[in-house]
Amino acid sequence: MRWDRFWLVAASSFAVATAAMAGSGNQTHDMLMAMPADQQAAVLGRVVGEGCVGAAALFNGMEPGNEADWRVRCTNGKSYGVSISPDSAGSTRILELVRPQGQG
Repeated sequence: MRWDRFWLVAASSFAVATAAMAGSGNQTHDMLMAMPADQQAAVLGRVVGEGCVGAAALFNGMEPGNEADWRVRCTNGKSYGVSISPDSAGSTRILELVRPQGQG
């Protein structure tokens, strides 16, 4: 198991009861939604790696096929998009978000 999945699943285990009621079709996302905001940011920061310590997290919506779209802002100033698949492993895709020059 990759470390990013380990951290997401391990941190999510505390929210299993609440997540069971959410029912989005994406169990890992439901677990993440049940966490307090600071814990969401911390978990997503660990999933990203790259020295990211999560400062803030934002749920950005569900994509077709129940793929959850999240954003995490790191204390190092970088931001990432994290897509969470609805598979049993909670597979993730990570994309660094970069602002075009001249936009502050």
